[in-house]
Parts: sequence; structure tokens; C-alpha cells
Amino acid sequence: MKYFGTDGIRRIANTELTPEFVYAISKAGADVLTKHVKEGVKPRIIIGRDTRISGTLIESAMTAGFLSSGANVELVGVAPTPAIAYLTKETNADMSVVISASHNTFEYNGIKFFSNKGTKIPDNIEEEIEEAIEACLRRRIGLGIVEAYKNRNPYQVCQRDIAYVVSYGSYVELVVQGKRFRKEVSMEEMERMLEERMFFRVHRKYLVNLFWVETYENGTVLLAGQEIPVARRKKKEFERAYVEFDLKYRDR
Repeated sequence: MKYFGTDGIRRIANTELTPEFVYAISKAGADVLTKHVKEGVKPRIIIGRDTRISGTLIESAMTAGFLSSGANVELVGVAPTPAIAYLTKETNADMSVVISASHNTFEYNGIKFFSNKGTKIPDNIEEEIEEAIEACLRRRIGLGIVEAYKNRNPYQVCQRDIAYVVSYGSYVELVVQGKRFRKEVSMEEMERMLEERMFFRVHRKYLVNLFWVETYENGTVLLAGQEIPVARRKKKEFERAYVEFDLKYRDR
């Protein structure tokens, strides 16, 4: 499996196991769990954690994900893993989660799901959760905000709405639904601000949003009614990025 190992999901906290990723994991877990409980009943989920400093950050993101799917959440706080497993079964909770990376060093943290019996969830449920995680991440990509200006008035622009970016040296213009918004940064600075999975620098002057690409033929990208050339040295790299984005993130 892509995310689950032999003992849950473990990553470096706030670098790989980011709040966004944790939110997707918990939302996916709650969505899958809801399918396996009585119709119309909100699942009850217990969360416990160890003493790692990143525990409260992950606990908050996890709580948000569960609540967004309509689950009821009970926070136990710091508690050993066997205690959470015991409470799950003893209090008739539908599921529980322990935020811990066990013997791994301090920079790591992890997420382990328990069934209503207080045991590790079966592999087939983990596979369902992984599929739901992928779907959740696809929906959330590109939701970051960029501040730009139009007629000297500030606007908050969602990254997903930006079709492409044009460089004019000392500043760039963001093209959104036919309108242009100015930002006083270089193209290199703009590139660092945007979601790297979604935007690709096809030319020294153009940065395109893969989400908005309509066609790609003969080294030219068509998006938002605009034909944009792809630099010769960038063609193969762009083609790989475009195919990967289409497979992973394109709304189906």
C-alpha cells in the first residue's frame, strides 16, 4: 500500500505528515467508517496521542477532518496505545486513532487506526481509506491563496483559478477567467509561491496551470483560449508532468 505500513502511517511530522495530509487521512477514515456503521448514525471516534511535541498539531488537523465528515470525536489526550484500544471496545466506540510513532525518533509521528473491537483495522479497510485519501487530496490541491492587484485594488486569488502566469521581468500577471491581476515579484519568486504539483514553467515567460490545459499539440499548450509555446528543452519534462497530473489530480 502507498500510505499504510505494517503499523499505520508514519512520516516526519509537519514535513511529510503535514496538517493537510492528516486532514485528508482523517476525513477519508471517517468517510469509509460511515459506510460500515448503521445508516443515519454518526460514528463515534476516540483520539489518543503520545507525548511528542507534534502530537497536538496532528490531533487538531485530525479532529477537523473527522468533524467535517460528520463524525463525533472524543479526545483522550496523552495515553498509552493499549489504553486507547481498551477504551474503544469498552465504551463501544466505532473506531479510534492513536497518534504515535512508537520507537521512531522525535521528528516522526504516526497515525494508527483501531476497529470497534480495539484491534488493528483489516487490510481491506486500509485499502479503502487509501483510495479515499487520494480522492480527498485531488479535491484539495491548489486551494492556496495569492494576493495580487487589479487597478491598484488588492484581491485574494485562489491558485486553482489561475490559468497561467506571464512574466514581465520585475512583475508578473496572473490570468484568471480572462482578467489580469498584477503581482510585484519575479517569475522565480512566483513559481515558489504556487503549488508545484499544479503549475509548470513551460517557458521563461510562462507558467501554466496543468488543471486548465485543454490540449497539447506540436509543442503548444492551449488553455483559457490562449496558445502558449513550450520551450524545446522543456517538452519531455512537461509531457511527463502533464500525464502524472492527469492521472493523480484531474477531477473525474
